[in-house]
Amino acid sequence: MAKQQENKGLITRPNKTASSNPARNNHLLIVGIDQYADPAIRKLNNACKDARDLVAILQADYGFRTDHIHQLYDQEATRANILDKLDEIAEQFHPKAENQVADNLLVYFSGHGHYNPRTKLGYFIPHDGKLGNLASTCLQHGNFRDHLSAIQVHHLTLFLDTCFSGSVCVKRGKGDYKNSNEARPSRRVLTSGLLEEVADGYRQDNSPFAKALLTFLQNPDKETFSFAELAQFVEERVAENAQQTAYSAVLHGTEQHFSGQFFFQKIEKEKPDEKAFREAGEDIDALEEFLFDFSDSSLAEQAAHKLEQLREEQEWQNCRLRDLPELYIKFITKHPKNPHVVEARERLQLLRDLKKEQKATASAIEVIPPPNIIIPSTPDYAAIDQAMNMVRIPGGVFMMGDTFGDNQYEDEKPVHEVEIAPFMLAKYAVTWADFAQFIEKTKYATDAEQKGGSYLWDAKQGKWELTPGVTWRCGVDGRTRPASEGNHPVLHVSWNDALAYCNWLSASQGLQAVYQTQNPAQCNWQALGFRLPSEAEWEYAASMGNGKKTRFGHGQDIANSQNLNFRAIKETKKDYSLVGEYRQNTVPVGSLDSPNGFGLHEMSSNVNEWCWDWFDEKYYEKSPRNDPRGPETGSGRVLRGGSWFNDPQDCRVADRDNGSPDDRSSNVGFRLARTLAL
Repeated sequence: MAKQQENKGLITRPNKTASSNPARNNHLLIVGIDQYADPAIRKLNNACKDARDLVAILQADYGFRTDHIHQLYDQEATRANILDKLDEIAEQFHPKAENQVADNLLVYFSGHGHYNPRTKLGYFIPHDGKLGNLASTCLQHGNFRDHLSAIQVHHLTLFLDTCFSGSVCVKRGKGDYKNSNEARPSRRVLTSGLLEEVADGYRQDNSPFAKALLTFLQNPDKETFSFAELAQFVEERVAENAQQTAYSAVLHGTEQHFSGQFFFQKIEKEKPDEKAFREAGEDIDALEEFLFDFSDSSLAEQAAHKLEQLREEQEWQNCRLRDLPELYIKFITKHPKNPHVVEARERLQLLRDLKKEQKATASAIEVIPPPNIIIPSTPDYAAIDQAMNMVRIPGGVFMMGDTFGDNQYEDEKPVHEVEIAPFMLAKYAVTWADFAQFIEKTKYATDAEQKGGSYLWDAKQGKWELTPGVTWRCGVDGRTRPASEGNHPVLHVSWNDALAYCNWLSASQGLQAVYQTQNPAQCNWQALGFRLPSEAEWEYAASMGNGKKTRFGHGQDIANSQNLNFRAIKETKKDYSLVGEYRQNTVPVGSLDSPNGFGLHEMSSNVNEWCWDWFDEKYYEKSPRNDPRGPETGSGRVLRGGSWFNDPQDCRVADRDNGSPDDRSSNVGFRLARTLAL
């Protein structure tokens, strides 16, 4: 048995609208009502769905802008809200300048309607309409027309999917189809029926009127068409599928109709390759993906040319970043017509002249080998420690963690008591010149050299970026450091690199190596060679030189850029820091002349320093009291001290950071420690 379609009588509701014109702005008012406050009014199935479906098509295919679409559904579609929305639209359209083109307005109303044959008055039923009081709670057709007439539009086009909506129309005049013209203003209506009830359609479907309307709007063979063409199709299709008479005519009681009509114009949609090319923009990876996905596109040649230009620019930026003669020569040879060639030649000549000057002045580019104290029987530890600027750190008990109550990070809690045995710690971080000796003697390849470079901070993207060619030889900007910066701390070294350096230095001084570096790395804490400090040793040495714990590693509780090298800007200021110089670079070790009570320099700021321990943010909850050395396993090794790059809170001695053993970047270095003989 076939399903019966429900009607939109005084137990009825509305559908939707559509239109679009390339010469004027097109505005849309959508009203869809399924739910009514009056329990005597039957709920509709598809009024809101019809309306939303129409909005989607007009936006996607006809270019209706979101800011030109006004939508009222169910509880929003009260009598007052509908009239207020019409007045609001009237204000937008008025006044118009003399030389300004008038816009178009489409109105779509889908919901219940009513007609009184005695008074010959028709009504649209809003959400708050009441059957017992139609005159004061509903929208009388004449009142609705009066509000529409106040809107100074060029084309006013109504789509009314309500029962008895034909009373808003006048009889269709002859010649409207033949003589219609977009240039003439119009006031046209397409209703779902005359003075009759109309069908609402099956649940989760569309009403017969809305289905016909949407079908024509989605016709792929129709790019431009008039209201008359649309109306004729809807009238015929509705007649074939429902017991109602769709009808198009001029809006009754209006003086602004001059036999014109609205024309629908589909927008030209981007093809998939056009969209992909546009979205690729200046992104090299996206352009490569475009050429892979759309190799046959007419835009492929343009994309390939753009990609080539971007790659050349990337090569040039890498040249400037690394600032090496061999890279400039390669760039000039490979891209002789590139506009950067002139600058490349100038820079290449400057580097050549600089090299000649350095040779002429016999500047100390050559690295001085470390003291090579070799004692056949027992090493002279005092002489070695003096040569390596090692300081004896006496043992003691201290409170480890956030003792100042800064409450910056949870991994600094709980504060707990720790006892540290005496040990040796270097006054300074390992320098670029120190590390150069190691590389010269061993030909060791660092993680940066083996794994595609090191990480530099990209301020524009706000993240660390792996940069090819950047190694321990480079400074914070990724450029090769001149010999004059040999006393700056070495950067771009991993935890693995630090262990390799410690073992080499131990061997060069006749000391027992501390580390077994095969995976997993192991530490012999009884060996008297060079090593990294434990996290607890580091914090004790950084904070207890004055006999009581200090917030920062230079023996003070306030961070001042005169004696610390950190991000001392206004935006990062804390109660315990001062605004000052932000150097955006390392400084030579010891140059700030601000050692703590143990005589250690730059324990806070300048560079983050690797420690031995695996990192565990909950470790303090289970840490042993005596000489804790971190958990047995983990994914990151501890970093301490903060750096030139960091905010003041990250340079506190309590602050904890970490990185994987092969991590390296422009703000990470290390400092030597050594176990004392019992």
